[in-house]
Amino acid sequence: MTPPDRITDAQIEPQPDGTVLFQGTPYTGEVVELDPEGAVVGLITFRDGREHGPWREWYPDGRPRVEGRVEEGVGAVGAWRTWYPDGRLAQERVFSASGDELSFRRWGPDGALAEERDYTAPP
Repeated sequence: MTPPDRITDAQIEPQPDGTVLFQGTPYTGEVVELDPEGAVVGLITFRDGREHGPWREWYPDGRPRVEGRVEEGVGAVGAWRTWYPDGRLAQERVFSASGDELSFRRWGPDGALAEERDYTAPP
């Protein structure tokens, strides 16, 4: 039997080594977290029991909270963004394909850029 493409976090079997099983087998697909009303508030993608692919969280009203991508064996890659509850961008971190942080930007609740770091520029 083929496992479903999407299951809830209540259905997974986390292992001490960090892998995730579904019915005793390393899971490939999406794992969603549901709030008490049944709305999706989190999504993590797995491949062969390891985090790999899109990683998202939402506020209860459906607005995005966190968005990024994980590569198996590397960690965070590409742009990771976090939003304030009102929908304004709060921060952005950019990672290389090897997981090194390349840049960081943070905005205040008023939308003004509050902090910016470029880790690729010479000191």
